[in-house]
Amino acid sequence: MEINYQEEIAKLNARLDAMGKAFIELKRPEERKYERRQHRSHEIDKIAAAHSSALKDLKNVERSAQANRNTYAKIEHCVEYVNPILSKYELAVEQILSRDEYGDDVIITTFSHSSGQWYESLVGLKFDRNNSQSINQQYGSSVTYMRRYALLAILGIGQMDDPTDTDR
Repeated sequence: MEINYQEEIAKLNARLDAMGKAFIELKRPEERKYERRQHRSHEIDKIAAAHSSALKDLKNVERSAQANRNTYAKIEHCVEYVNPILSKYELAVEQILSRDEYGDDVIITTFSHSSGQWYESLVGLKFDRNNSQSINQQYGSSVTYMRRYALLAILGIGQMDDPTDTDR
């Protein structure tokens, strides 16, 4: 049986091309181009209208916790505050931990409407290997911190110092 080397090379090249497309070129961290990606459904008219209506009820979240020299709004207070309002307008927020194309830890925040329309944002989690805290403590702190900011950002609200302050 005679082997057709050109045909075999063509098959091998096709397999290598397919494998190459399946892998992302790994780059050194300083060469990575991180982009704030924001995804959304093709149509956004219904979610935009519901979000606009919800913003009439959503105000900035009060900073009620103290850490070091700063005050902040705890993530559990943010969630307890926004969920009933979002539910009223058939809106929901979901946050999941994942990894990006470079293998780095990220939080994906999805803001959705009962119509199936949605927005999504992704934020990276950063750690300092030279920090005195364990990597698990840093991870937990980073997750909590970024969840709070990602949640408030996707909703278009912030944190306030004064309970009478309702500016966004």
